[in-house]
Amino acid sequence: MAMRKIRVAVLAVAWVIATTAAAEPAYPSRPIRLIVPFGPNAAAEIVAKKLGERFGQPVITEARPGAETIIGTDAVAKAAPDGYTVLFCGASAMSVLPHTRKHLPYDPFGDFVHVAQLAYIPLMLAVGPSAPVASVAELVALARSRPGRLSYGEGTETAFVAAETFKRAAKIDILHVPYKLLGTATTDLLAGRIDMIFSSLVPVIAYSRTQRLRVMAVTGNRRSPTLPDVPTMAEAGIPGFESSSAYGISAPRGTPPAVVKRWNDELAAVLAMPDVAEKFIAIGIEPRFQTSEQFTAFLHAESDRQRELLARIGFKPE
Repeated sequence: MAMRKIRVAVLAVAWVIATTAAAEPAYPSRPIRLIVPFGPNAAAEIVAKKLGERFGQPVITEARPGAETIIGTDAVAKAAPDGYTVLFCGASAMSVLPHTRKHLPYDPFGDFVHVAQLAYIPLMLAVGPSAPVASVAELVALARSRPGRLSYGEGTETAFVAAETFKRAAKIDILHVPYKLLGTATTDLLAGRIDMIFSSLVPVIAYSRTQRLRVMAVTGNRRSPTLPDVPTMAEAGIPGFESSSAYGISAPRGTPPAVVKRWNDELAAVLAMPDVAEKFIAIGIEPRFQTSEQFTAFLHAESDRQRELLARIGFKPE
């Protein structure tokens, strides 16, 4: 009798598990929101379209810009961890902002699971079309001859760190002109109101191709496939210089491991597509897939590196 009761109980539990699983639709069963915290982004649109085709559900990009990506990033941190609201993550939100802001509304590692890396993003140093220099060496020489008179603009925390690191490495005194929008900095560079900018390639690649501005160097650890004739900063005479960012996907902490794995599998497949690689390179970024574990480790290492750089240049959190 006791054994019969145990068998009945086991069967009842199995039935509950089976019916519960059957009642839960396979992921994804509805549209997914991909929050882009820095406004419309070509790479996000490319990835969203391909993922939608593979998921069989729309992946809808939703721009939530503001406060150096903090608004959109925080919105995802506080979203339900069900895989239907995810973040198109810029690495600086997790590795730079924690060291430049006294208070962040989110914990970069406590509030997120970092799903996968998508791309490596070198920055670039560009001057206006009328600048009397043809290389980084000539730009450094000009800055040394006019201490405090040349100026640089930037629109992101990552670019600011790169520029200040350049100043220190080249032993030059150039004026920092901060901008809330990189587009405004680019307009001022084209008009001759500032002398140089530090930026990702994405927003200014068209100006480079039409020679309205000149890219002196890229800040990555190797040349960009988008601009293969442009030297790295190390090649241009600033040894050991490397400054870059990354795009990835992050989700609220507590997102089911099976959902994270599904995203890993689909993103790996998307980034292996030749047309995706071509489109990424055309807009100035390099496809670079890393798993959740690898991307998380990268963000931790980058956070440590940025903290040391900021301390070295004497930056005080605001």
